[in-house]
Amino acid sequence: MSRGFTSIEVLLTIVLIGVLTGFSAVVYQSLQNRTLLDTTVTAVRTSLYRAQMLARTGYQDGAWGVYATTSSVIVFRGDSFASRNTTFDELTTIPDTLVLGGVTEVVMEHLTGLPDTTGVLTIASPDGGTRSVTITNEGLLN
Repeated sequence: MSRGFTSIEVLLTIVLIGVLTGFSAVVYQSLQNRTLLDTTVTAVRTSLYRAQMLARTGYQDGAWGVYATTSSVIVFRGDSFASRNTTFDELTTIPDTLVLGGVTEVVMEHLTGLPDTTGVLTIASPDGGTRSVTITNEGLLN
């Protein structure tokens, strides 16, 4: 009686390992995209809350806002992004694979923290996943 594996058994084992590796890579990429998307939504919401808090407390005696670009989210001091004081800019980088859309600029009113713009800011990943942040006229973020 001989001991060992036949070539068919070895071949089947190699194919099985290849299939499991391929499946794992797809699942890992999907998990990575969802995590990146959720982390970015948290960063956007944090920036909006920060601008609102700075406006409500009257920090630096002015309005505060958030401006979203394709590659970053900027908390700024001023009545608009164009007329802002760049000394106070706080930049959060957005990963290149994600796409931001919808509302791009929100200014929080001095002392009340109410936004001048309402709407939805969407964040999309390359695999089709999307998340959104809704800004209401009461200043709530959903």
